Amino acid sequence: MASGHSRKPSTRSSLPRRATKGPLDAVDDPLLVSTSNVPAENTSQSRSPLSPSTSASEQSPYPSTQDVPFAHDLSSLLDPQNYFDIPQDDIPDAFRIEPPNISSDEDSQVSIKRLDVFLQSKDYLSAAFLTGLILCSGSVSPTDHKLVFYLLSTRFACLSSYQSLAHIAAQESRILFGDINNEFWHIPISASASENSTFNPERASWSTHIIPYEFRLQINVLQTLTFTEGGRPDGRRGLTTLYELGLECRERALSPSLSSEDLLLWQNRLQELNVLVLNTLIEMEELETARRTLKNTLAQIDDSSLSLQTRVRFVLVLLRLGDIAAAQELLNMPPPGTPMSSLLQPLISVADGNYASAVSEFLDILKDGASSELAGVIKQNLAVCLLYSGQISETKSTLQGLVDDGYYFRSLTFNLATLYELTSDRSQALKLELVDRISRRGMGNGNGGKSNTDFKL
Repeated sequence: MASGHSRKPSTRSSLPRRATKGPLDAVDDPLLVSTSNVPAENTSQSRSPLSPSTSASEQSPYPSTQDVPFAHDLSSLLDPQNYFDIPQDDIPDAFRIEPPNISSDEDSQVSIKRLDVFLQSKDYLSAAFLTGLILCSGSVSPTDHKLVFYLLSTRFACLSSYQSLAHIAAQESRILFGDINNEFWHIPISASASENSTFNPERASWSTHIIPYEFRLQINVLQTLTFTEGGRPDGRRGLTTLYELGLECRERALSPSLSSEDLLLWQNRLQELNVLVLNTLIEMEELETARRTLKNTLAQIDDSSLSLQTRVRFVLVLLRLGDIAAAQELLNMPPPGTPMSSLLQPLISVADGNYASAVSEFLDILKDGASSELAGVIKQNLAVCLLYSGQISETKSTLQGLVDDGYYFRSLTFNLATLYELTSDRSQALKLELVDRISRRGMGNGNGGKSNTDFKL
């Protein structure tokens, strides 16, 4: 695969912008109805747009356009010239791998099974290499939309799990897809399929997007990183695509034949977009716009239609904005006393500068019992509060205890490396010892692998 490329600008025209309000503006919104008669949200299936799935068989649970009888040629997505080499220079020696290979006559299904093994063992670096090889091997049909998009989504997510490689995923997403609202990615369908389509007023016809919704959201997040202004990501470009996705969510919800499950699906998607828009505005330092947008959003949403997951995200957004009182008020909304509410309360104490209360609250959660995954995050937050409280030795023992217990996520190693810098003249040696400890436990690739920056090397 080439490490460089040249590509002519696309001459395809984008679909015309529809004359309607943005997804955060409408008051009489079909997505704001009460969901009291709708099945509860299964938050366990929700994933970040950049998180790898654990298996090729774990396809997105959301409806896609793969069954549309249209042989759309995706040959441009299988061109090796559009992919970058994956360097390992910024990965510690202990975590580097020998890139996998595939034989010229290897069937794609055999390769997919190998990919499953890498994903299930969280060996995301090997998975990133292998997905690129499969895509460029010639064994994948350019009309097999489902497989092509799955492999690309997996590659982008695996690359993004490494801080030093995320820029490759961002660049490839822009090279391969360009403007995802371009009419090339839409196909005409009959009006009878309008519940899964959008209307193009310029052509007076119905069309559907061939890229599944979740993948488009992932592409948007990545492409935003490639547009910069003054050396920083230009969030305005990303906002445009988020608004387009929001418009689609509204149009889908207008279908009279929509089931209650599908209504909940599009409602949750719109709420997720609300959070992404707010975080983008904050990153752009448009804090007043973010405050006003969140206030209007909360005023329009029926309390019963606000999922617990979205409520948690809104609380975190309010904390980022420094509005502690509003965050507390939202957290106290019914139903009170949920496990997630108890996890957020210490964060409100931290935002308020009350570290002693936060320490006590985190300890109470641990005493009441927490899942292994949550316990790791809680203990790390506890360690940060202990540090701010001046209890350095307790902070160090808590973080090192997490490593001894088998935890090895990025913020943990970064925080521990920072503590070494603050407390020892041998910080570099201690960081290298930490790398060695984790690699000897066979955890080098788990939870997304490690970059030099994760250890402040």
